[in-house]
Amino acid sequence: MEEFENKPEDVVASVIGMSDDRFLNSDAVRKLLPTLVEELTEGIAIGQRSGPSTPLFYVNKAFERLTGYPRDEVIGKDCRYLQGNERDQEEIARIRAAIEAAEPVDATLRNYRKDGSPFWNSLSLRPVRVEDELFYVGILRDVSEIRQAQSTLDRLANLDGTTGCLNRQSFLAAAENRFCSIQI
Repeated sequence: MEEFENKPEDVVASVIGMSDDRFLNSDAVRKLLPTLVEELTEGIAIGQRSGPSTPLFYVNKAFERLTGYPRDEVIGKDCRYLQGNERDQEEIARIRAAIEAAEPVDATLRNYRKDGSPFWNSLSLRPVRVEDELFYVGILRDVSEIRQAQSTLDRLANLDGTTGCLNRQSFLAAAENRFCSIQI
């Protein structure tokens, strides 16, 4: 394997055109992955399936920034603590079912930072088998601003700005839905 001067362009140039196996098994990739994962802007959390829980054994810096929890406080804990008292969210049932079936799942749910402030978390959870052990890699992204913008747009599209009541179009749609759902 050729030596690199640790310049990103040298690494990229050397791996372009490699077969997937050569790329994944290259020394360059092995050296880059820990730094890459640690410096991502998305939070990364890795847990190991252990009975009914999945305790965390790794989180990156972005996870710490996103949640406010330092690594030493989360390692060994199941990440359910992030949900606070809102463990009855619909998405949580989907996540549990996917974990039980060892299937990937994407969900958006409300979590809480260490300081108690809520945030909307887009979570991509992927099972990974390593020999006989099952791990889960979670990618977390704060989507609070997107959720707030969607809520604002929904409010502007459906409510009268002066009265706060349904606007004409929304009122007619609601009345039609109600009328169509009445069983005669």
